[in-house]
Amino acid sequence: MKRFKRSAQLVAIGAMPQLLNLIGGAALLGAGHMSGKWYFWALGSLAASLGVVGLWLAVAVRYELDSLELRIFHGFWKTRIPLECIEGVVPTRRYPFWPPTTVETLTVVYQKGEKPRAVMVSPQDADEFVRAVAAGAPFLELRGDRAIKKPSLTL
Repeated sequence: MKRFKRSAQLVAIGAMPQLLNLIGGAALLGAGHMSGKWYFWALGSLAASLGVVGLWLAVAVRYELDSLELRIFHGFWKTRIPLECIEGVVPTRRYPFWPPTTVETLTVVYQKGEKPRAVMVSPQDADEFVRAVAAGAPFLELRGDRAIKKPSLTL
């Protein structure tokens, strides 16, 4: 089983707003303590709680790949993608805040039932991730920086 961590750049981008929530929540809690107003306590508790959960969701992302499936862990959620369902892995770019901050990600395209699906992943070493998926799924072939389903002759 291979394990991949999330890109540090994307972790930092996801963690920054959550840290601001924590700081704002702490400031509101301090204001509630100083003024004795209940709504400062309520807003401060809510903001700090959302900051803690959001920070955990931003940091607790990992990818696991074994001989049968790709598992994506994101906080409380886990996505399981059988390797035989993967149609391709292609590089993409995201603009999380504005165009000067581009983030290199990968889009995994797969079939779930009759519907095509896609999920974006951002492993630290994208090339190794693509090679590992292509090695685990014999029907995928490497073409440069992507893994694409081999053409078949069946109709």
